[in-house]
Amino acid sequence: MIKAKLDRGLRLLPVALLLASVALRVYEPAPVERLRLSVFDQYQALKPRESTELPVRILDIDEKSLQRFGQWPWPRIRLAQIIDLLSESGAAAVLLDVLISEPDRLSPSQLAKMLPDEPGFAAARETLSQQIDFDESLAMSAGQANTVIGFVLSRDPAGRMPSPKAGIVQAGDEPWSFLPSF
Repeated sequence: MIKAKLDRGLRLLPVALLLASVALRVYEPAPVERLRLSVFDQYQALKPRESTELPVRILDIDEKSLQRFGQWPWPRIRLAQIIDLLSESGAAAVLLDVLISEPDRLSPSQLAKMLPDEPGFAAARETLSQQIDFDESLAMSAGQANTVIGFVLSRDPAGRMPSPKAGIVQAGDEPWSFLPSF
């Protein structure tokens, strides 16, 4: 009789351990989470990711750049020149991590709008309005290169979503077999 109870208890032990493991994983109390993260850190220490030379370059605007070209934000024509230079240098893509939500105040067309509507300023307005628009210059440069510009999603029902420039495509073998598993 004792042996039968012991056999029955031993048969239920794996089920109880499985249920306890599932409960710990689902609810993941703080000590279990710390243990899990610590084990993952040990995996990283034992077999770290192989360092590879990535073809990514970052053009950062630092203090030296600000001293040379002036305070930020720069006129959009300067951003257009940077995109053109990067594209001519062989950049596969250019990402501008800036929000461009308003017309460039330094653009000649915007400066012309700020001039008083008086006869003495008519010639200046005409000259400024014939100059290249900095926003159009940036748009042309961004359109000729593979360029991504930051934007903000809006909850405004009247707001429009940006149109996708490309879809997501997967070609070749499944990538999962090349990824390290832990």
